[in-house]
Amino acid sequence: MLSIEPAGGERLAQAAARHYRSLRALGITVRSAVDVMVASFCTDRDYALLHRDRDFESFEQHRGLRTWRP
Repeated sequence: MLSIEPAGGERLAQAAARHYRSLRALGITVRSAVDVMVASFCTDRDYALLHRDRDFESFEQHRGLRTWRP
């Protein structure tokens, strides 16, 4: 069963900014602010993310994002 959880707020925005800045420091530009928020949400809660978007690969490699690929 899937659950629905609230997302957003100041804490998530600050975490997303930290993740974005750390990737930029490595020379990686994430193309979508929404992708940064989703990755930060999942990383913060230790959720695995099902995706097919190359922007999330940098989060997986450098920021500890767990992914699930069927």
